[in-house]
Amino acid sequence: MKKDEPTNKYKRITGANPEDKIFIIGSGRVGTTFLVRLFTRLRFSTGIYPDEDEKGYEEDIRAGCEVELEWTEDLEEMKKRFKEAPFILKGPAYSLDLKNMIDLGLVRVLHAFIPVRDFYKAAESRIDVGLDWIAGEIQKIDQSKVVKQYYSNALALGCAIEGCMMRDVPFTLMRFPDFMQDKEYCFGLINRIFPNIDWNTFSPTFDDLANPDQVKFK
Repeated sequence: MKKDEPTNKYKRITGANPEDKIFIIGSGRVGTTFLVRLFTRLRFSTGIYPDEDEKGYEEDIRAGCEVELEWTEDLEEMKKRFKEAPFILKGPAYSLDLKNMIDLGLVRVLHAFIPVRDFYKAAESRIDVGLDWIAGEIQKIDQSKVVKQYYSNALALGCAIEGCMMRDVPFTLMRFPDFMQDKEYCFGLINRIFPNIDWNTFSPTFDDLANPDQVKFK
């Protein structure tokens, strides 16, 4: 396919339709942006054009590449927005809403990738770049910012796993930073879900994205 071919943006796995989605969820600050960029370069629909994923990446916060859906109480409108959304969606807030999205019939979740990182390190990383994400349930707790962030991370991961388990959504846990540093480990996890991705395609794509100049985390 040519670089500027627009259909690249909408490539989906065989059998997928607009209602089918794959989510990258969990606490955040766990390499989710890396996964979006990797799937983009592997020619999946992520909302970012292949070979231009750096345009959605924000160097100063070491994150980005999210397609944010504006929520409304109009269920039919939300169904429409999900249908028009990319095949792969990522964001920690989806962790808290996963069961509701499924129960309301807004989306059919084919699979969820859930990266896992030490909660405290993830909390420090958020504060380091000024990306505080404190879940509403945690806001009123009389604790320091890093502790609130720690609890929010735990809540997001717990809700992600609980939501998948209770709604029979298959999911893959990915240990951070291993999946950004160990090519064989990352390939094994992704190829298990997408067997059409072969090693000869994956290997150079991973190497190009995972070089020290491209991947930074704290």
